[in-house]
Amino acid sequence: MRKPIRYVLRSWHALAAQAKTPKPVVERLNLALVVTINSAEVKKKLAELNVDAQSSTEAQAVELLAREIRHWAEVMRQARTAQQ
Repeated sequence: MRKPIRYVLRSWHALAAQAKTPKPVVERLNLALVVTINSAEVKKKLAELNVDAQSSTEAQAVELLAREIRHWAEVMRQARTAQQ
C-alpha cells in the first residue's frame, strides 16, 4: 500500500509587465499596489474573504516565482516516480 502524499497548497498572484518596462514605472506600480493592499477598506474586504494579502518588492516576487518553480518541479518528479 502506498503512503498517501500530503500537500499544503497556497495561491498567490502577481502583476507582470513587459521585460523592458522602465524601473521607475515598475516602482510606481508597485507602490500603488502596496498602498491599495494596505488601505483600511481593502484590508477589511479581504479579511471578510479570509484572504491574507501581502505585498512584496520586485526582487521578492522574482525569488518567490523561482522558489515555486523549483518546488513544483520536485512535486512533479516525485509524482512521476510514485507512479512507476
